Amino acid sequence: MLSYFTELNRKRVPAENLAFISHCTNPIVHAADDISVMQTLEALPFITRSVRAIYDNKPYRLGPSTIPMRQNPYGSRTMDNPDGGRIPMANRDPRHTGQFAAAFAAGYVTSVLDAGLETLTLSALTGPFGLYAGKEEPVAEGGNGRSMLSSEGWRNSPSRNGKPSLRRSRARCWRSW
Repeated sequence: MLSYFTELNRKRVPAENLAFISHCTNPIVHAADDISVMQTLEALPFITRSVRAIYDNKPYRLGPSTIPMRQNPYGSRTMDNPDGGRIPMANRDPRHTGQFAAAFAAGYVTSVLDAGLETLTLSALTGPFGLYAGKEEPVAEGGNGRSMLSSEGWRNSPSRNGKPSLRRSRARCWRSW
């Protein structure tokens, strides 16, 4: 299973056999406290530079990368989190539905701006990993949506070195309505 950069790096596939490179990241593999989650953003430029060193100019699609863990390539499952705690490898995380997720997403985008990404996916549209709450999913008190970072205005455009790069034309965060 080539889920995360770790597996992509360890189980390298010859570049000529690939149309594009893709992997996701997850900030709660080792620790799940707020500071540790935000500190994972520091590793992203090193990860993306490593991918470029291995696979050069192949189209690069990063994600889906969410705070909750979507799958566990290291074991049989992710960890259930019925109490909404901050636990490693949890398949649900309370921060994913709030302002913490918006701050994490903004930091994530900033950390990978120079990676020359073709695509960056930070969430699903709906469901447990989504920007919008589905039926029976948690939302902020009095709300019917989730806090989110709007990706509106982010576009792929040439950078100074000629490789594609995400550039901000406008982005905004808003609270649940």
